[in-house]
Amino acid sequence: MNNRPELFVAKVKGWPWWPAKLADPSSQGLEEKKGAGTFVYFFGTRRCAWVKAEFCLPFYENIHLIAAKGKQDKLDLALAELETTLMDPVDTRKFKQVIQVEHGSYIIPE
Repeated sequence: MNNRPELFVAKVKGWPWWPAKLADPSSQGLEEKKGAGTFVYFFGTRRCAWVKAEFCLPFYENIHLIAAKGKQDKLDLALAELETTLMDPVDTRKFKQVIQVEHGSYIIPE
């Protein structure tokens, strides 16, 4: 059994920490690369990247790293997309407990 998280807060150089999920490199026509890190899909961007382990952290434990800073509309799109991918009712409940929505915008806990 794989205990690796599926949801992450991930970062690539020059970009802020962002919600992401584990992705399959073959879906992008790529092969696994030893030492390349974790291949993730960034919600709301339609982009994937290889992310080094130190920049790919479990989502709920590190959600405070996400900062909208002028990108609230993009963050709202990303979190809405993430929320729609949650299939397990337990995951959906946890998401709604941790992330609140006020006036149509997602609020990240500090």
